Amino acid sequence: MFLSEFVRATVLVSLLPDLVTVSFGLPLSIAAFAISAHYLMDTFGRSPSGWLVDRFGARAVTGTGTLISLFALFMVSRSTVTSPLWLFLAVYGIGTSPLWPSVITTATRGREQRRGGVIGGIFAIWIVAIGVGPVLMNFLLPAHLKTGLMIILAVQSVAFLLALLLPARADHLGVPLPSLAVWRQVGKVSVLFPGMFAQTMTIGILLPELNLFLHNVLNLIGFRYGEMLAVGGGLAVLLMVPLGRLADRAGVRRPLVIGFGLAAVGLVLLGQARQFWPAALLAALIGVAYALILPAWNTLLASTVHPRAEASLWGVFMTVEGLGLTVGPVLGAAAWGLMKPEGPFLLAAIILAVMCVFYAIYPLERLKLRDET
Repeated sequence: MFLSEFVRATVLVSLLPDLVTVSFGLPLSIAAFAISAHYLMDTFGRSPSGWLVDRFGARAVTGTGTLISLFALFMVSRSTVTSPLWLFLAVYGIGTSPLWPSVITTATRGREQRRGGVIGGIFAIWIVAIGVGPVLMNFLLPAHLKTGLMIILAVQSVAFLLALLLPARADHLGVPLPSLAVWRQVGKVSVLFPGMFAQTMTIGILLPELNLFLHNVLNLIGFRYGEMLAVGGGLAVLLMVPLGRLADRAGVRRPLVIGFGLAAVGLVLLGQARQFWPAALLAALIGVAYALILPAWNTLLASTVHPRAEASLWGVFMTVEGLGLTVGPVLGAAAWGLMKPEGPFLLAAIILAVMCVFYAIYPLERLKLRDET
């Protein structure tokens, strides 16, 4: 997972925009369209990918996916100004779609008591991967774009080889649930869908405007810009595992309620910040909030999945989350236009506050269905 997400972040954040704008002299919208095609195929591919993992195992499905990704990235490396980059990135999205259902299912299976700590570790690895990739690649760009493309092909090749070491489907899990039974299980936990959608939508709301806010409102450039991003993300990485263990010991309700509440307060105040240090402290607060939310939230999801349909259900969950991430930027752009720069932060904070109240009062124990046959 680390290598695959390292490659994806490097390609989407650094290599593709530079390839399109510098090497081909095309508008950035071409890269944006290709990135949207990638995430669209990745999102809608997760549900069928999870279904396939339940039936054929993580090794076969993820191995095939990483090989498809390698082929798509090879086509990107050989592309010219007339190449259909959107098509290559869409195929890349198909290749990456099995990654998260496979990783979460494989890592959490059989870990009833330590699931939160494991999930926290997974998200910590993910945050490091998506941060390290673009930073390292920026040392090569734009003078050594081809070298960067060769590096990501080599890293993706290693990811493919490592995927072949994943476990095959375990026989002791029994026959996978029939598709109709899987959808019945989905219906039983559908009350969580608004939360899945809203949680990722709040992230999407902030994505298009975050750089504008840091550059144009806080006037952060260079090292100070990197410091601001590192404060929140770095603190989240450091606390993800210990706070994930908190969800194992104290249950998921308290971390979710506290985390959503802290995030809502932090975002409202961050939208009002105009100096570096207040903004940095608020970024740290938001980092702590998400270190509480992510392991607890995914531990809650893991407690609801049927043992014979784990990957299928994870695939459905992640599709819903991906749709939220797709819708969020549109709402964020509208909020920025209506009330910049505070609008997106206020909108995201309102959504998180509603979730805080909901999970404070909803009887979450009704959702623990893992032991049902």
